[in-house]
Amino acid sequence: MLVLDTDHVSLLQWGTGEEAERLRRRLDAIDEEVAVTVISYEEQTRGWLAYVARARTLGEQVPTIESVDTIDTTSLSLRRPVPTGAVLA
Repeated sequence: MLVLDTDHVSLLQWGTGEEAERLRRRLDAIDEEVAVTVISYEEQTRGWLAYVARARTLGEQVPTIESVDTIDTTSLSLRRPVPTGAVLA
């Protein structure tokens, strides 16, 4: 099992350059389960809330609020701890 950290998740969600494409190819090539932690979800949620709090207009808030739909929270589940060596670097 490979566990992606928040930076990897953000890169997969928003990245459009060679770095994001390289990560996508690498993940497509492996034959292991890929997971993210609830901490990544929490960190992204805090970022979205901070951005919405700073927004001066509804027009600035809407794209951020819509981006919350990019994470499927129904697939979050509790699992046994992941071994330390399973982290994708």
